[in-house]
Amino acid sequence: MDIFPSKAQFHEAGDIEFLTEGLDDAHLHAEVLCDNREVFSESCQVKNGRVVLAHGAALPPGGYLARFTTESGATLSTAFDLGTATIRYGFLSDFSEDSEYDVAPVDWLNKLHINYVQYYDWMYRHDDLIPPTPVFEDALGRRLSARTVQARMAQASAYGMSNIAYGAIYGAGNDFAERHRQWRLYDLERNAIGFLDFLSIMNVNRVSGWHDHIIAEYGKAIEFGFDGIHMDTYGFPKDAYDYDGAELDLPDDFAQLIDDSKRALTQVKADVKLIFNNVGNWPVESVANRQQEAIYIEVWDPYSTYRSIVEIISHARSCNADKQIILAAYLLPFNERATEEEFNALFILSGVITVMGATHLIHGENRGIITEGYYARYFHNEDEHYASVIRRYYDYITYFSHLWSDPSLTDVSHTHMLGDNREYTFDADFVSPDPEAGKLWMNVRENEEMKFINFVNLTGAQDAKWNAEKTVRDSGAFVLRVRMNRMISRFTLSTPDHDQILVQTLEHRVERTEFGLYAVVEIPAVHIWSTVVAELEGPQPLE
Repeated sequence: MDIFPSKAQFHEAGDIEFLTEGLDDAHLHAEVLCDNREVFSESCQVKNGRVVLAHGAALPPGGYLARFTTESGATLSTAFDLGTATIRYGFLSDFSEDSEYDVAPVDWLNKLHINYVQYYDWMYRHDDLIPPTPVFEDALGRRLSARTVQARMAQASAYGMSNIAYGAIYGAGNDFAERHRQWRLYDLERNAIGFLDFLSIMNVNRVSGWHDHIIAEYGKAIEFGFDGIHMDTYGFPKDAYDYDGAELDLPDDFAQLIDDSKRALTQVKADVKLIFNNVGNWPVESVANRQQEAIYIEVWDPYSTYRSIVEIISHARSCNADKQIILAAYLLPFNERATEEEFNALFILSGVITVMGATHLIHGENRGIITEGYYARYFHNEDEHYASVIRRYYDYITYFSHLWSDPSLTDVSHTHMLGDNREYTFDADFVSPDPEAGKLWMNVRENEEMKFINFVNLTGAQDAKWNAEKTVRDSGAFVLRVRMNRMISRFTLSTPDHDQILVQTLEHRVERTEFGLYAVVEIPAVHIWSTVVAELEGPQPLE
């Protein structure tokens, strides 16, 4: 039995619909939660493999958890996103002729609530995107089908996903580049710059003919049916010269290309979407405020630790606090094997990225997990247990989708705990405001309504490298004391580390101390990731 939303994201209030498997004509009791509180419950019936929650029409934007109980007492759960600004990015890369009618790749993405899909290497050539024939060979000799690409777009659109075409901003075939040498980039010694052995790097500056050429190719992709462009870069070069020997400002040229592309492509599709790739966290400062939908960063060494992940996201948010941050952090260990330790690394990394308010590009078609920059060589997960855990984690991510990057929540992790800080104290020496090996990472964010506390468990980790297998050992339980500037009405804990997402109330007591009133609560052992929500009452008048 299975149940999941009919859309990766519902964009406006209305009936909230779910698709079912193995529940024909079943009578269900539904319970919907937000921020660990029940919003409504109702009885419903499955008809033709679908079930609708009528009370959904009254819901405000946000992330929700939906639990369904059958007449026999079986419980199923899922989550849904109603109108948040979250971008959950996934990928497709298999466009073979014999898979045109295969719906499984996109079905899997929908079950993960992926609402933006990158079509990786869908095109004919880097400098000539649109396939000239229904069946064609791409630049690396893969036999692909244009009809399959368009079939995937139709399938994804039916789920409410945005279809994003891969399109490198400056990659061109060597033959094309040789015919347009004045459009190429050159190094200090006047050597043309290339990438791998089959691509040349072109000059995106407005004075170069390549600038208008690639924007025109992007326009053709939008006319082909895509909703937007993934503007890829390679991280090299970071400085270069044009054909006439003038030194270029590549970050500024990239920024102008983004805005020029947006301006031109909105003439083709008014709500066209752009995502630019900041390879290795460069040049975020130059492009963060340009006309694109997100700050997208592909993570490579030397950003090798969980603390590096935190720093990358914090820096991106300091450049633009309003844009969704997406990290493409690929897990090389899955190239070697796929045991518990590799999946631990996946769940810990996604937890760290999510807690910091970003999303993670890692999952794609056929339960794929990206292991390297060439997505077509992804790891195909065939383990049913871990497929169900991945779904549960993405239900969890979606459930709190309105909170992860809520700008009203201020991160006080380093200013309110340890040292001389008295706002959050605990009777454990393994809790840390940083994601360190051997520690339980505690991240605290606050606003006037709640304290949003997340724990990611690294107590069993042998190191803090994100791109390495991880051992998990449950943390110990411990007592947390929270100094109250407003009374806390209740604590709830949730976690994806059970057979279904667990939501439970934690009992607490109030202690009066020389430093003020404290709420005292016991935090149960954390397996990988747990969240505590402390609900605050209104300001208390002085008596």
